[in-house]
Amino acid sequence: MKRHPIFILLIGLYACMLVLKLYSLPHLYQVDDGDTARDYMIAKHIAYHDEYPLTGPNISFIDSLRASPLYYYLLAIPVRIYDSTLSIGVLNILIQTVSVISLCVLAYILFGQTTALVCAIVLIFSQE
Repeated sequence: MKRHPIFILLIGLYACMLVLKLYSLPHLYQVDDGDTARDYMIAKHIAYHDEYPLTGPNISFIDSLRASPLYYYLLAIPVRIYDSTLSIGVLNILIQTVSVISLCVLAYILFGQTTALVCAIVLIFSQE
């Protein structure tokens, strides 16, 4: 089976992304950050006290509109396994990796390999 150089380059970029994100993990997910503390406390209450919220976090640009609580339910899984804000960060990094791969595959299917490569580079090296 012939390997395309674009896929080898993308795998290298994904590995680079994982290393960079995991390296910055302790600095990004601290309890003194408002969003991290909120998400951690809600996930901890789901995991240990069986309190299930009916609404999710506020959407950043519209305060009255709230997202689904599914994000909190997903966060409760790693919090139950390892009770730390770092477990929330690891789950977020996994979600980011899956979303980058999905978007790059979609860009490859719709627009070709050059657009997929540009999409990967932009998404991998973005700050958030």
